[in-house]
Amino acid sequence: MTLGPTSITSPGAMCRVFRQMPNLVSVDLSSLVQVNDEVIKTLAETCPNTLQGLNINGCRMVGDEAVCLLAAKCHNLRRVSHIASGLY
Repeated sequence: MTLGPTSITSPGAMCRVFRQMPNLVSVDLSSLVQVNDEVIKTLAETCPNTLQGLNINGCRMVGDEAVCLLAAKCHNLRRVSHIASGLY
């Protein structure tokens, strides 16, 4: 699943969508400034057995703790791309 800047406009809306999709395998949220720790926590809790890849490059509101939680819960996770550059 790839979300673009106009797909879903708030972290709460993203969380609601992800809670309805427990079989996600790969998610691309790159450069979506509204992605935060709560969105990542929701993915980790909703897709712990299926998520294999996540691209959160440019998501500056995602912290290390959320990424660590994702790694701890999603045992099939093989790829996480997270470069949160402040240069835009």
